[in-house]
Amino acid sequence: MTRESKGVLIAAGALAPLVHLGTLLILGAVWPGYDHTSHAISELGMSSAEVSPFMNIVGFGATGLLVSTFGFAFVGVLEIGGLSLIATTAWLGAGLSFAALGLWPYPEFRHLEVLLYCSILAIVAMISATLALSLEIRSRLLWPLTVVAVLAVASYLWLPSYGERFGLIQRVHLGGIVLWLELAAFHLWRIRQHEV
Repeated sequence: MTRESKGVLIAAGALAPLVHLGTLLILGAVWPGYDHTSHAISELGMSSAEVSPFMNIVGFGATGLLVSTFGFAFVGVLEIGGLSLIATTAWLGAGLSFAALGLWPYPEFRHLEVLLYCSILAIVAMISATLALSLEIRSRLLWPLTVVAVLAVASYLWLPSYGERFGLIQRVHLGGIVLWLELAAFHLWRIRQHEV
């Protein structure tokens, strides 16, 4: 794999959270009555939402495909074997699951089921990718951030889907994954820069 293609894979990981967050902010601003602190992210993709086509195609679909693409950076850059392959497979599954959220708009039961798969795969992906990265680099921030991100995703699975501040809680949990993706992309980029 060329340095350039590895760079594209890594860039996909850095870009995915920015696309998703940008979509949330823009669509939340243009949909009257939408409140980021009380409404779930998936509500932007409901069939009754005026902004649902954009949310389902860009917010879920494009973001999920970028995450899946990023997964290949682990086998492309690290070439360690088992852990990199697990990380790649888990990110591929998590990304495709995230993209599929747009196929079954909230509140369809299938949407919640796919979200569960996506969350479990993201946990496996973050842990295996952190293990693979830790064999290559020493990062004081990566392990604590992985613990925070995994706990955020795991606790999100047990949160009730109601309450006045559900949207805010959901965004705090999303923040852990966003930070993890950006930090992992940064470390992969550094490893790629040192290749001959």
